[in-house]
Amino acid sequence: MSISRAAAWVTYFACSSLCASTTAMAAGQASRMCAARAESAQTERKESHLLRARESLISCADESCPKAIRTDCVRWLAEVDGDIPSIVVKTTTGNGVEVTDVRVYIDSVLVEQRIDGAAIRVDPGKRVVRMERGSASVSQEIVAHVGDRNRPVRLSFPAAVDGKKPGEPVAKTAVQLKPTDAPHKSVAPWVVGALGLAALGGGAFLTATGWKTRGYLANSCAPTHSCSNADVSAAKTKILAGDLTMAGGAVVLAIALYLALTATSVQADTPKANASSFGILRF
Repeated sequence: MSISRAAAWVTYFACSSLCASTTAMAAGQASRMCAARAESAQTERKESHLLRARESLISCADESCPKAIRTDCVRWLAEVDGDIPSIVVKTTTGNGVEVTDVRVYIDSVLVEQRIDGAAIRVDPGKRVVRMERGSASVSQEIVAHVGDRNRPVRLSFPAAVDGKKPGEPVAKTAVQLKPTDAPHKSVAPWVVGALGLAALGGGAFLTATGWKTRGYLANSCAPTHSCSNADVSAAKTKILAGDLTMAGGAVVLAIALYLALTATSVQADTPKANASSFGILRF
């Protein structure tokens, strides 16, 4: 045997061993993946994630998985298929016309671009079915029960206003204003007037008290120049404060008079309400 033929045989056996080892490793890894998918499917079934469990079982029921695992997955897949609930959605417009150009969402996940009448599989439990058509959206909460097949879910979009299509501006409407029995009389002039009178009264009291104190000082200690500066200053302060308060009260009374005259003028210009004086607002 030549050296080249011997090298060829050695290379052949080495490749065969390596290929066999690689194939065995791949088969072992595939078996572990199949087992993991089967185990994951059982967990998903317990947590009511039947749609995910179905995907896992389809994977481990493949011909590439070991027969023992594949047999169990095929049996479990049939059980899950029987448990998965499904709904059949139907949508109408406000006037009862059925529409199919509707996007269907289950728990905020888009499941259908339009309605074709086919059943939609959902996981068991509370589910929110939302349908969108253009900018309009309607939704309904349902409870999907295990094994409940082809449950009808009917939703209706709001009726069009004045025959307009969704999204078109709404026509302006007229609203009648109710007449009032009598013009509303403001109490502001009375309140302001009362404040003005109070200021005049208080100012007059302070001024009178100051002048009284000053007269007393003039008759008692002024002739002998024995009056204290504090007593004289207090008398002057009362007189000044009283004068300023009365001046402010006069201004406030003037404001009250102006408010009263203005209110009277507005009431005189306001027509009495009657059957022909209803107002109309448009919006």
